[in-house]
Amino acid sequence: VVQERRKFGPLGWNIPYEFNQGDLMASWQACQNHLDDMDPKKGVAWPTVRYMLGEVHYGGRVTDDRDKRLLNTFCTSWFGDFMFEDKFQFSKGYGIPVRKTLNE
Repeated sequence: VVQERRKFGPLGWNIPYEFNQGDLMASWQACQNHLDDMDPKKGVAWPTVRYMLGEVHYGGRVTDDRDKRLLNTFCTSWFGDFMFEDKFQFSKGYGIPVRKTLNE
């Protein structure tokens, strides 16, 4: 979502940031590594995931305090066990598609 915002320029941000595919891939890889190394009995450490995305991968590019707060608000609102509930939506009308297999 953050990367897709770039086509709108600085709209919603105080400063236009150059988020790119490399940021997305680094974030994806960090999340994958975290999930591979987690203890299934303890579950996902969501504060760690939010920190990695909001402060390190994407947050490392954000220089404005208000933009940093916005990014961390997105992370808090979007990343948690609640995102797997049927009613979860990133924004009104933008939920996670429910599929039985990856090929769907």
